[in-house]
Amino acid sequence: MSEHEPSGSSRRIRVLTLIDKPIAIGGAERLAVDLAIGLDPARFERYFCATRRTSFRQLDDELRAAGVDYRSLDRRSRYDLLPWRSLIGLLRRERIDVLHAHLFGSNLWGSVIGRLSGVPAVLAHEHTWSYVGRPLRKLADRHVVARFADTIIAVSQADADKMTSVEHIPAGKITVIRNGIHDPVVTASREQVRAELGIPEAALLIAAVAVIRPQKRLDRLIEAATILRTEIPGVQVAIVGAGYPEETAKLEKLVKDRGLHSTVRFLGERDDAANVIAAADLGIITSDYEGIPLSLLEFMALRRPVVATAVGGIPEVLRDGETGSLVRELTPEAIAQAVIELSRLPVDRRNELGDAARALQQATFSFAAYVRSVQDLYGHLLRDGRGA
Repeated sequence: MSEHEPSGSSRRIRVLTLIDKPIAIGGAERLAVDLAIGLDPARFERYFCATRRTSFRQLDDELRAAGVDYRSLDRRSRYDLLPWRSLIGLLRRERIDVLHAHLFGSNLWGSVIGRLSGVPAVLAHEHTWSYVGRPLRKLADRHVVARFADTIIAVSQADADKMTSVEHIPAGKITVIRNGIHDPVVTASREQVRAELGIPEAALLIAAVAVIRPQKRLDRLIEAATILRTEIPGVQVAIVGAGYPEETAKLEKLVKDRGLHSTVRFLGERDDAANVIAAADLGIITSDYEGIPLSLLEFMALRRPVVATAVGGIPEVLRDGETGSLVRELTPEAIAQAVIELSRLPVDRRNELGDAARALQQATFSFAAYVRSVQDLYGHLLRDGRGA
């Protein structure tokens, strides 16, 4: 047994979460923060370390208010290496039992530093990437992260399969833990939200919730909207989220060029995305690749049928014809056709799909189940001494 490892009930297990920045708009970042807060405080002493400087204080304050020991290394860039000495000192001084890194940069450095610092259990959490191109990343994942981390968490079986087939990481080094979410909190009625947005009650409202970046292929959604407006009079598309300014500008220009200013709305980053989802009739995801997007689980939790591209882990969650529609042909035409077919279903039938989506999310993708799976993994790694 490692000298770090708690014996019996002598002390709580000390877990340090490592991530570049605890920002608000990214699903992976949000999940890392929620997980650090959600660990059972009776069993775990929780630390959270951001490697980069960030001006966003809300999540920092949220962590501290929940009793999580928040630290920042204040690295200025990827080439700023000296602050890593502070992490080594922290891991050794606090006798951290579990280092749980999230996303590539922290996975890479955390796996090496955690192992060199004698942390008994080191985990790298990959929240998905496209697994095409970027040969240096594949080499780093295979020869560094997979070598030094005790396990790599994949958020879907599809991602795990890519890790083995594309990156050639041994299957025994991978643990699949699918995402889970808290119940979204709705604070305004459908009528209030639609009145705020100027959307008639009878209009079909489609909601997309995403970080605006190329992966999400919101251009595909906008092109689909050119078809939908001719087939579904008064249809509205609401895009909730912020992201890359250059991508946002490109999408706004596409809306202008297609004459869709009265159909497609950019609502920006909102802390009441759940209200928009609850006011919508359908959720939509048009991505090129995904792990298990939190927006999909939010749509399901709020009883909204979903139209989604059949990529990554989405088919492991969305049941075609039972909770929504999977689109296997990644074209605006196929997406539009799936929306049209769902829109023409009787309201009672759409409600049945939404109820089935809610039941599945509650049974399989709840936040409580997610936290239990992670906590069990921590205990397993410490008990079998894989990091010792």
